[in-house]
Amino acid sequence: WTGVENLHVKCLTFSQDIFAAPLCVPQETSICLHSLHITGELAKYGILDPLFTALLRNATLKELHLRDLSLNCDAAPESVKEYFGSADSLGVLSVSTRSRSMQTAVLEGVLENESIERLSLELFGGSREITALVSQIFYTNRVIRILRIWWLCPAPPVLDSVYDCWVLPLVENDTLEELGLPLNVLRSETWSAFFPALLAKENLKMVHIFSSYHDPSLDWWRPAPKRIGSEEKVSLGSLTLWEEEIEILDWLCAELKRCGCGDKVSLGLSILREGKIEILECKAFSGVEFSIAEYDCMLAALVWLPNCQHLKIVDISIDTDDMTLCLAMAEFLRSTRTLEKL
Repeated sequence: WTGVENLHVKCLTFSQDIFAAPLCVPQETSICLHSLHITGELAKYGILDPLFTALLRNATLKELHLRDLSLNCDAAPESVKEYFGSADSLGVLSVSTRSRSMQTAVLEGVLENESIERLSLELFGGSREITALVSQIFYTNRVIRILRIWWLCPAPPVLDSVYDCWVLPLVENDTLEELGLPLNVLRSETWSAFFPALLAKENLKMVHIFSSYHDPSLDWWRPAPKRIGSEEKVSLGSLTLWEEEIEILDWLCAELKRCGCGDKVSLGLSILREGKIEILECKAFSGVEFSIAEYDCMLAALVWLPNCQHLKIVDISIDTDDMTLCLAMAEFLRSTRTLEKL
């Protein structure tokens, strides 16, 4: 074990006696282990406490990616908060768990941590207590540069204005560089208040806003992200939207235009929808995917694309015998100055 640098462990069912010992031993003995990915029903089979007790004796781990698939979880062991509060070598942390006690323990530990720079919270619970802890991190933490929050799909309903408490500390935070949030985490009036403040912030270079259908495996937040120009402030990744989110997105694009944020916002890849061709004019989108578009909509969009000189990615399937579509694509390729991937 002493030469292992990256360890990936995935096991849906296991016994503590058989699995915990060989998993925890390298945490205590390896001087080379820098990255640990572990997936399984960790709480259900009693793995969390021995794992984090062992991690407390590890001084080399730089990345921890933990996915607990347990449906019913007891209270998180004390070793969880203790580890995250004291781990001074850990720089990247992603945690996926349905357990609110586990999420609370992680956040309480992170509040005391002075080394974690990249944090991802998946299956976020959204309780008032947990939301308040996130707000406190925004207020007090000056180490985290990249933070992503993703929740259950479909997303839980917004609890009144419970997430509004994030806006002011986000505006005042002067170290966070990238932030990822679900599309419907904030009410429309709260987004409207946040965007103008975002424009004035120099440190917060990008806010990724993604659908509740977002795939948590997307790794924009991991180490060595691609270089981001200062003009890009918001990104939506690839948008596969729930029906109720489509109206929110339409409003969001209009609001970005109203606030004058279009040139400083990127909404990632838009999946073209029937009757929504004009949305491609929103400079927040960096690309378009035609996978679900009907023929007439696809043709109309291709004819429209030369007006969209901000698009960097186009994903489309064309029959080479269809000269109408091919000529429309040729005209777009002739006119574009921004396309990077086709």
